[in-house]
Amino acid sequence: MKTRDVVAWTLPLLALVSCGDLEAFRSATGADTGAAYREYLESYPQGKHVDAAYARVEAIDYDRAVGENTIEALDRYLEEYPNGRHAREAAGRRRRLHEEAAEGLQARGGRP
Repeated sequence: MKTRDVVAWTLPLLALVSCGDLEAFRSATGADTGAAYREYLESYPQGKHVDAAYARVEAIDYDRAVGENTIEALDRYLEEYPNGRHAREAAGRRRRLHEEAAEGLQARGGRP
């Protein structure tokens, strides 16, 4: 097979893959769920929108941790994203929850 023949059938295939990448990312943004973005990342690990999808998954996971407002939820976020965009804020929230729990325990005379 000659190089030009390979190019002739490779270029349309690349266009289809690129189109699939874009459609999958649009689908993920339409759903705007961690599951939808994770599906995109699994299907297109080298896709054009990997960075944006990963950032959105992290933001969704952070919002969930903040919404739960528990040490455990913040621990999960920090374990998954130790250097994440919201890691410093999550660590601060976690510290405040620990302090509040200790103050509450102290106010109750050490009883849970």
